[in-house]
Amino acid sequence: MYTLSPRDSALTGYGDMVLREFVLLGVLNNLTLGLFEFVGAFWIFTGDQNRTLWDRMVKTVIVDDPDQVLLQQKRSQAAG
Repeated sequence: MYTLSPRDSALTGYGDMVLREFVLLGVLNNLTLGLFEFVGAFWIFTGDQNRTLWDRMVKTVIVDDPDQVLLQQKRSQAAG
């Protein structure tokens, strides 16, 4: 599994991941005493892409690609 930016289908950079994991899931979740993560997780059941609230805020998509086919295509396009 990995995280993509739907704007350009590129792997998510460090800045977006710090915002997603540290600021939103860490700081904001602690400030709201866990309510942010609890409510945000239920956003999976809304919309067509099943994204959590923090994925929508940072504009990321989680991709399950166990054989890493998509990742290999991205690398070959970048090298090519």
